[in-house]
Amino acid sequence: MNQADPNAPTFGLPPCLFVPIAAASVADIEQFVGAVEQTRKSRKGEITAMLVRPHVRGRPANTTAPLWREPNAVVYSQQLFPELQVWVHVDYARYRNAYIKFGMPPLEDGQALDHVQNRKALRLRWCSHPYLRLMSGFALSQFRRRPPDRRGRHGESAPGSRPHRCAKGRGI
Repeated sequence: MNQADPNAPTFGLPPCLFVPIAAASVADIEQFVGAVEQTRKSRKGEITAMLVRPHVRGRPANTTAPLWREPNAVVYSQQLFPELQVWVHVDYARYRNAYIKFGMPPLEDGQALDHVQNRKALRLRWCSHPYLRLMSGFALSQFRRRPPDRRGRHGESAPGSRPHRCAKGRGI
């Protein structure tokens, strides 16, 4: 993978675990993540969601991390380095709809679809990287602060929650 900032902190992770989860622009996604195959746009014509075919797919070549010796290594590889990824703008509320429209695999019972990076934390950092990767398959129910409502929404997408929006000109 081509890392945007070679001096960025890696927190001890080996290169085989570098996984892009946020991007400052669509151009950055195209340069550092992969080819944008489909998009969804807002009424203003701004890109709100993208289906991306990443440059790095499947199990990484350098598998020095203990994770790759685990019995579920194939599953971890599919989750971290899938054939296709969905990326959405931090303020795009209909991300589940985009995931479905892009033809991604349906979620099974106990699975969730969520942003890899926390949207609230990103907004507190002035939306420096407004595009976030979605991931499916993790059973996140034990991490939710409140249970899903009857439509399966939780957290910021549930009624009654009012997330801060990105600054004008960056929001969707």
